Amino acid sequence: MWAKLANLRHFASQRMYRYHCTSLNDNLIRISIANCVGPQGTKSASAFENANSVTMSGGIINVIGGDSIVNNFNTYHLTSLENEISKIAPWLTSVNYGNVQMDRFSKRTPNTGKWIIDTPLFQKWISGDGVAFIWGIGIPGAGKTILSSIVVDYLQEISKGTDNICIAFAYCLYTDPVHGKDILAALLKQILQRYPAVFQLVKPLYDIHQCQGTAPSQLELTVVLEQIATSGIFTRSFYCLDGLDEAPIDVQIDVISILSSLSISLFITSRSMDSLKDLAPSARFFDVVARDSDIVLLVNEQVNRIPTLRRLLIDDWKEKVVAKILEKSCGMFLLASLQVDALRQCLSVKDLRDVLDGLPKGLDDMYSMTMHRIGAQPHAELARRVLLWLIYARRSLSMEELRYAVSVCEDTFKFDPERLVEPDALLSLCCGLIVFDQESQVVRLVHYTASDYLKPVLARWYQDPQSLIASICTACLFQNSFHNFLGSFKDVLCKLIEAPFLNYSYHNWDSHAREADALPQIVEDFVSGCQKYPFERRYRLLWDWLCTPIQLTVACGFLQRLSAFASDLQRQSKRGTTFDINTRTSCGATPLMLATELGSATISVLLQVPGIDVNAGDAQGRTALMGTEDIEVVQVLLSSAEGIDVNARDNNGRTALINAASEAPHEVVEVLIGVTGIDVNAADMNGKTALIEAASRGYLKIVEALLAVGGIDINMADVDGRTALMEALEPYYTTYADEILKALLATPGIDVNAKDSGGKTAFMQAVDRGQLRAVKALLQIPGVDPTAPR
Repeated sequence: MWAKLANLRHFASQRMYRYHCTSLNDNLIRISIANCVGPQGTKSASAFENANSVTMSGGIINVIGGDSIVNNFNTYHLTSLENEISKIAPWLTSVNYGNVQMDRFSKRTPNTGKWIIDTPLFQKWISGDGVAFIWGIGIPGAGKTILSSIVVDYLQEISKGTDNICIAFAYCLYTDPVHGKDILAALLKQILQRYPAVFQLVKPLYDIHQCQGTAPSQLELTVVLEQIATSGIFTRSFYCLDGLDEAPIDVQIDVISILSSLSISLFITSRSMDSLKDLAPSARFFDVVARDSDIVLLVNEQVNRIPTLRRLLIDDWKEKVVAKILEKSCGMFLLASLQVDALRQCLSVKDLRDVLDGLPKGLDDMYSMTMHRIGAQPHAELARRVLLWLIYARRSLSMEELRYAVSVCEDTFKFDPERLVEPDALLSLCCGLIVFDQESQVVRLVHYTASDYLKPVLARWYQDPQSLIASICTACLFQNSFHNFLGSFKDVLCKLIEAPFLNYSYHNWDSHAREADALPQIVEDFVSGCQKYPFERRYRLLWDWLCTPIQLTVACGFLQRLSAFASDLQRQSKRGTTFDINTRTSCGATPLMLATELGSATISVLLQVPGIDVNAGDAQGRTALMGTEDIEVVQVLLSSAEGIDVNARDNNGRTALINAASEAPHEVVEVLIGVTGIDVNAADMNGKTALIEAASRGYLKIVEALLAVGGIDINMADVDGRTALMEALEPYYTTYADEILKALLATPGIDVNAKDSGGKTAFMQAVDRGQLRAVKALLQIPGVDPTAPR
């Protein structure tokens, strides 16, 4: 799998021209196109004219109709590269779809699902014969996820032994909802780990954010994925996405819009989603329906796994069972599987006949029948607790976590090890409604439709399930002294690994508490007792100690408690009593800064508190306005925070506008530049302005917004003498590179001949890198000097 990164081979469909050049500066490709530049306004001759692929020592240039893509790969020692990738991969995301693929594929019945491979549509998709996007539509339980795992496995098999076919996949799981950014990051992580040749395209993203302690944006991830797809490293790129309908609606829209725009071959499965079809006009749809032959294979396999049932099916009873389930499964693997499980209780032929005759056809009726079976057991209450946890857990639970959770006394919230139940017993108690995934070691409901059915059913026994779960999680934190933790952050991490159920409790107690009908008393007690709580600031990628109840209240987003607190402080203020609302965490963050990571509602409440300092900076000098990419938070701060300084600088001299141009959505930049008094030309300690930052990252909409501002200085240079025009050539293989260059060159007053500290102009840079489209664009500008000495 580990390929040499230098001199990657590219197979051109037509002629290949070899063009040798000197390797300088760590094998960076340098191209001399002397004698290729004619007088201004005349057509230039090109050494690359009519060439389809130009392979060069040190890298490859693919020339297509005059356009170019340069693969600049340094040679890395294998061990060094492995170490670098091992650092970047977990930084991108903790999401790992590899285990999901292995689990789902392992649960297939052998020889089922092969029909998809033989369909003409799939074969056209594989061969690239005019079909780039196929979308499988099926009802719940039709076997879409297993089918996706079969397709992924097939792609992996046909690509074995080659590094020039890219395979990436993702599974949308209702049990583990993630943002669209996380799905993109997981795809990029897979590609990086499987194909080290993409390392040099990913590392710049890592380096930038490591310096700033930030995470990549959705747009940045999209840009890198497109760079990879069009880099020439791969002859084909196949992406598979299963269960799009299980993702939140905003994630559905983002993911389908982004993936369908990439230069890849895309395979998606979901329920019917007519509202999204306009976002994927090129998609070819096909129906996912369980074939009768596949259901027969499934029934036979499952029957063979139940000894008592297998021995009962003598004479023609096996054929009768198969025929009846075929009739009543309605083309759903899920329904057929539950129907077979319902036969598990049969001890005689009469039992078998009665159950077969009573098998329901619909999923809800089948779930109802299964719950009736559960209710008839002596340990029905335990089974309901298991189902409750699997329905309301914020992520998938391991078997050990589930065993711990259902062993807690619901009256005292204390864990009792004597109440632990063996895994096989828990699975058996739930009569097929839960499954254990061996590869990922997690327990889940048999299907997401079970959750929809079971919620109202379990409400008969649990009126406020979120309050119960929040109380159990908080009790776990109390028992481990997380309200006043006496160790270091390293000790926290060790605790989270070693203590059963603590990891889940720590990361989810607050979200369960927020969704409870009222904040549970044990949660109130925990927050009130806060003296030193280890807080993982997930959006800033750092750990912090929270030292007061108000800090923990804000960090957890307990709005009701915060509102009551704010009202009390307002009353105290009128009586002349003061309270320091600006108390700082160990990293210097105030409650207002913590609130920027949670949303506008928390900000609005805090801004009502007397004495709040809206311009306070943390240990890095970052203010609340600098620390958010949320457009609603920015709008609330600008409209409601009296005296806010939009030009405040952090310790590196960066303003909110510079930060926003680097990592925020373009809407944030547009709001900021509309503020009276904003300094659009502010530069940080390295001389980077908002325009330079946006141009260097390939953010077209931000560049356009900044260029439209009166007084913008397009020729400002950083400490290395580099202007926005020069920086725009850095990400020249991004989607909007040509448009950004065109926008900059069309701006009145631009100095196309400005030189950096090394004496290079933008034109020289484009020539050195073989950026032929950029060279042509620059040559069209009056006054450009193509002969300037180096």
